[in-house]
This record gives sequence, C-alpha cells and structure tokens, in this order.
Amino acid sequence: MLSLFLPKSSRSKKSPSRSPSRSRPAAQHRDKPKAVPDGRHSSLSRDKPKASLDGRQSSASRDRLKVVPDKRQRSVSRHKPQVSPDGRCQSLDFWVTKDKKEVVKRIVPYLTGQIPKNRHLGSLKEEKPWIEELIESEDDEDDEEEDEGEEESFSDLEAAFWKDPETITNELRDVTRTWFYMLLRYTFRTKHRDGWKKTSPAFDLEDFDGEEFTSQLDEKQVRALVRRDGLINEYKETYKETKQRTGWTRFCARLRSFTELVGLQTTSTKVEQILQELQKGLPDLKNAKKLEAQRLLIERLQAEKNSTTSSESVNALRQRFEAKQAESERILRERLEAKKAESERILRQQLEAKKAESERLLRQQLESKKAESERTLRARLEAKNAEAERKLRESLAAKNAEAERALRQKIEANAEAERKLREDLQAKAEAERKHRLHDALVSCRELMEKLVGEKPVVKGSYMPGGQQFKQRWKDLFHEQWTKCKARKPAGHPLLGLVAQQKYYVVGKELYGTISERLHNHREYRDKEVDADVSRMIFAILPAVYSKPNSTEAERDWNLATEKKRWGLA
Repeated sequence: MLSLFLPKSSRSKKSPSRSPSRSRPAAQHRDKPKAVPDGRHSSLSRDKPKASLDGRQSSASRDRLKVVPDKRQRSVSRHKPQVSPDGRCQSLDFWVTKDKKEVVKRIVPYLTGQIPKNRHLGSLKEEKPWIEELIESEDDEDDEEEDEGEEESFSDLEAAFWKDPETITNELRDVTRTWFYMLLRYTFRTKHRDGWKKTSPAFDLEDFDGEEFTSQLDEKQVRALVRRDGLINEYKETYKETKQRTGWTRFCARLRSFTELVGLQTTSTKVEQILQELQKGLPDLKNAKKLEAQRLLIERLQAEKNSTTSSESVNALRQRFEAKQAESERILRERLEAKKAESERILRQQLEAKKAESERLLRQQLESKKAESERTLRARLEAKNAEAERKLRESLAAKNAEAERALRQKIEANAEAERKLREDLQAKAEAERKHRLHDALVSCRELMEKLVGEKPVVKGSYMPGGQQFKQRWKDLFHEQWTKCKARKPAGHPLLGLVAQQKYYVVGKELYGTISERLHNHREYRDKEVDADVSRMIFAILPAVYSKPNSTEAERDWNLATEKKRWGLA
C-alpha cells in the first residue's frame, strides 16, 4: 500500500517488469533505527514525549530508541512524523481539527518532518505509472484550457483496474490520501516561507521531489512554529486553501470521471465516499464487464456469420429457400390441424360445461323452490302458532288482571274490616281498662275503710264520715309505714315502698286522692292516674288485681286475709 511514511526497507527496488496494478509486496526486513546517546537529546525532545498518531503516548513509545533523522542535526525533535499502524497514510478526516494541541501533536510532525527519497513523488510515479493520468502540475492551466473539449483518457488506469480491481481500488484510496497530504504539506511549507497571509503559488510536480519540500525543518523553526498564537487559525486557512487548490479539484474530478467510466453510478461528492462505494460495488461492476464482453463476442460472431452467408451460391440459396418454404408449409399445416383439433376439443368442453351448468341450474331451481315452499309453510305455521300463543297470553293476562283486581279489592275490604275491628278492640280494651281502674279505686277505698274500721262518735264533736275515714287512714298508714320500715315483716304490702320516702306522702293522702277522683268522676274520666298513686293502689289491693285477665270473682278479697297482710289480725 502507498504511504509516504513507511519505514525504509532493505529490499531492492521493484522490478520494472512487475505490473503496476499489482500490490506492493510486504517488506521482508526493515532497517533498525540508530540509537542516540542520552546526552545528545535536545531540550525540546526532553520537555515533552513524542506524539503518536492518535494524540496519546503509549508505553512502548517511552521505551523506543530515538532516531537521528539527519546527520546535520544533533537531536531528534518530538514533532517528527510517525507511521500509522498499517503503514498507510491517514484518511482525509485525520487532517480536520479545531484544537491547537491536536495540531501540534498530530499535524505538525507530518508537515515538518523529512520524507525519505524512496517515498518521493517520483518514486510513486515509477511504481504506479497510471497515477500520471490523475495528477498534473498547476502550471499546466493553458494546456488544460486547450484540452477542455477532449475526453480524458484513463487507458493505463482502466487496464490496471480490470486486471485486479480490488488491489487498484485500495491503491486509489492510498494515492488519494497521499496526494492530499502532499498538497497540504506544499501549501503549509510555502505559506510558512512566504508569509501566512499570502496565497500559496502554483506548483510543478517536480517541486514535490525538491529539497525544500522533502527536507525537515530545523528544531528552532519547529519550536517557533508550535509556539505561535495563531497557529490553529493559520492551519485552518492552509487546510481550506488546500481543499480549493486546482491540483486537488482536478484530481477529484478525474477520479470521479474514472469511476463513472468503469460503470459506478454515484451522487456523492466526497472522494473517499466514492471509493468506498466503488469498493462495495466491485462485484456488480465485474459482472457488468463480463456481460459487456459476452455481448461484444456475440456481435462479432454474428457479423462473421452474415459475411459467410453473402458468399454462398444462388443454387444453395434457392435450395435453402425451397426447403425453408416446405418446412414453413409443413409447420403451417401442422399448426392448422392442431388448431382445428384444439378448437373441437374446446367446443366439446364448452358444450359439456353448458350441459352440466344447465343441469346444475335446474337442480338448483328445484331445490330453491322446494326450500321456498318449506320456508313459506314453516312461516305460516309459525305465524299461526304465534297468533294462538298471543291470544292465549292475552286471555290469561286478562283473567289474571281481573283476579288480581278482585283479590286487591278483597284485601282492601279485609284491611278496612281489620282496621275497624282493631279500633273496636282498642275501644273495648280502653273501656275495660277504665272499668278495671274504677273498680280498683272503689275496691281500694272500700278495703281502706274496712281496715281502719268505724269508731264511735265522741260526744260534742262532729266529723263527716269521709273525713273520719281519711284521718283514721292517715293514722293507720303512718303506723304501718313506721312498723314496716323498722321491722320489714314478710308479705307486708308496704315492704317494696318504704325505701322511697315519696310513697309515704302518696300513701298518707291516698284516701283523699281516691275519694276526690271518685266523687268527680266526669272530670277525671279522661285523665290518667299518677304512676306513684297507681303503684300504691295496687300495693294495697290483693295481688290478683295486678293480673290483666282476672275475673271479678277472683278479685273479691277477704277482709280477714287482708288484715293478716297488714298485721292487724
């Protein structure tokens, strides 16, 4: 592969008989660099380590021996260009950077180092003669204007390409990178020499083999160069000017023309991308080349055949014509018979198909009529059944509605009767309750009168009977309350009431309370008896009075028994 920075090889020069389309064989042996004593290193090389292609310092580079690039220099600069791992020139993207440190580490060593003689442009042209069809001097502008109307010739390059497409494609890529590097180096060197603001002059191809282009800048120049503040801007201008040089634009145009010549169809404008597409499209291009060769061979054979026919005799032509005519008649007769037989066969098939189709349609019509009759009959039956079911459902619904209405009326009548009965029962119960209450009041007063008994009237004093019973009851009740409270005799009527003093007042005034209610019956008829008074009454009366269903016979008390309860017997 092509590279300006391959290490020197100890092998001899390439044989002239070797085809330019073949790739360069790998070097069998490379000269070892000479070691330099430690005391001969310059201050610049001692300050910073040598820069590698990717801008990083490897561990192997620290142990690498220093190489003397030129006998005239005493030390090796750290900006000496280094070789890429595969021995090829860097891609075009390698030269694009916006960082000054990257320019110093990666770019400057390639632009200031020395190019070995066996890697000059002349050596490259001797090794690859077809390269002259792609590059030329910028001084040849007049010749270029004269040849604008003529088609460019790539005979050597095309021959080498079709002989070994893969190798030539790889070499085209390396030549592209090498040529851009030479143009960039030339532009940089001339602007460094003439001034950074001046445009680089046009070049002649011989300039690339001159000492000024291939030599290495001395250490002071390199140190002054890398310390410039505007180095990054100057490099950007150099790169931009290189991309616009006539030598580069012509090279790109010719390379694109060559790829179109070999059959590559591309819309890309970048040369490396065009070469990548060429690399990928090599199988298709080779197949197209083979097809073109076959087409040319067929045309040549056809031309030879036509020339042979023109030299035949008239008799041979007549015989051929008659034989051909007879053959044509035979073929025509066979075709007519075959066509007639085919027509009969097709007609027979059509008749059979029509007959089968008629039978199928007739069968289908009969089946459809039968199905339609069955469907109509089924629809009628379903309609009759639905109508009968509807009438039956309506009749049942009417009967159910009538029965429900009658039942609802009976329920309402029963509810009204039940309400009246409940009201009557409540009225009877209320009357019964009032009667029982009145009976209890009468019985209680009668028992109270029997318990206190009648005393003879003292002469000179008069007290109505009611007042006498009232006073005697108070005395008796006070006596019984005190006795029951003190002794608590079993079965005493007041035993459950003596614990509450309010019943003492109620019981003491009970005779007057009952008499008042009985004498004024109409006034107290609708008024309820006080709960404390009611409890005192039922405590005095026998226990049977507390039962709601007791009869009058059961409620008829015995005086002797009641006196025993009160402790008066």
